[in-house]
Amino acid sequence: MEKPAIELKDVVKVYPFPKKSIFKKKNEESEKIRENAVKAGIPTTNEGYLILRKLNLKVEQGEFVVIKGESGCGKTTLLRIIAGLEDVSAGQVFIEGEDVSDLPPEDRSVAMVFQNYSLYPHLSVEENLAFPLQTLHIPRDEINEQVKRMIELLSLKGFEKNTPGELSGGQCQRVAIGRALIRKPKVFLLDEPFSNLDPLLRNTLRAEMIRIHEELKCAFIYVTHNEEDIENLHCRVLTLKDGVLV
Repeated sequence: MEKPAIELKDVVKVYPFPKKSIFKKKNEESEKIRENAVKAGIPTTNEGYLILRKLNLKVEQGEFVVIKGESGCGKTTLLRIIAGLEDVSAGQVFIEGEDVSDLPPEDRSVAMVFQNYSLYPHLSVEENLAFPLQTLHIPRDEINEQVKRMIELLSLKGFEKNTPGELSGGQCQRVAIGRALIRKPKVFLLDEPFSNLDPLLRNTLRAEMIRIHEELKCAFIYVTHNEEDIENLHCRVLTLKDGVLV
């Protein structure tokens, strides 16, 4: 039987309260943060803010899952835990049946695209796409072939030599997506990748994302609070509320 691409079991994430300081103003600021968290409905424990509470999630191979929820509900924290950028306070994270809870990000075969694309400003589109493969010491011919394929997949033909400063916001986000995908990850995470783009461009890239998923067939988790994304992606939709998927 095929293992799920991603499985989270009873995952808990607690952000500790700021430590007591010798400075009165610092302690007052910490207490204010705690009061605001309580007002916002974020649960607390003796140790800190309870962001995720015994969260369970299973994403099958090739599945596209959308996770929605209000700002501050823990969506980004959930993605960062899967990617290995955050530790779990309790629980386990599995990728294709392997417990990766203690593995660093580079050993998880997970790629993540953030809200603000992070590209090397002095490198061209080709060079930005090639960089992740160069760090793996892959032969140059193979790198060139994969970069060419990614440029075609992302409709960036004709912009190969352009630097990020010569591209539109949508084109930059496509390069960021391509740089994540070129490593052929088992899991692809998207943290509101189109939120800074205008509606027309957002619609175009949303359609591109569906096409890319259909071609690559790896597991996608897309985090958003945009209702148009939720309506148009036509995928399994989960809601994150109070640290639990409902």
